[in-house]
Amino acid sequence: MKIFILTLLIFASVSAIYGQKCGGSYRQILIEFEQGAIIPDKIPNELFYVAPKVKSTYEMGDDVLAEFLSVFLYDDAKAKTGNFWKENFIEVPRERAENYLKNYDLKDFKPIYESVYWDHQLSQLKGNFENGELTLETREMDRTPFLMKISVDGFADSYLLNNFLGGCFSGREADKIKLKR
Repeated sequence: MKIFILTLLIFASVSAIYGQKCGGSYRQILIEFEQGAIIPDKIPNELFYVAPKVKSTYEMGDDVLAEFLSVFLYDDAKAKTGNFWKENFIEVPRERAENYLKNYDLKDFKPIYESVYWDHQLSQLKGNFENGELTLETREMDRTPFLMKISVDGFADSYLLNNFLGGCFSGREADKIKLKR
């Protein structure tokens, strides 16, 4: 009987382990201000999907996303390849970002945010940096590209492209964003 209970306990603990590197984690992003700037308690941020409409990024190949994002950023489908939007924050010119947002409709991305794999996304599309810090829940295999808008009084609106809700961040240093006046 003891062996049966021990076997059951071992099986139960092993079956709850993720098969991936981390499964999910939390990403810390800090806003850096120039010395002497007054840091507001709350800084609004918003995430917008940047992907071909009515397509699931789970089903879409990296080359399709790279081509779409290359056109979005550089007006050239061959400008970048691979998962270039995952590595660093890419600054998007204000005019380009605002033109994209004129025709933006969240419903166009329903196949993505209703996916069981990316169900963590919708609740994080609007939020606040609190005391200059933002924590996002991520999933290891999520490569969904987002445009993040950060608005702070006295500073230019900032638009950044990245897969903000994807990747493994446990034990990693916080990412930093420097705002411009």
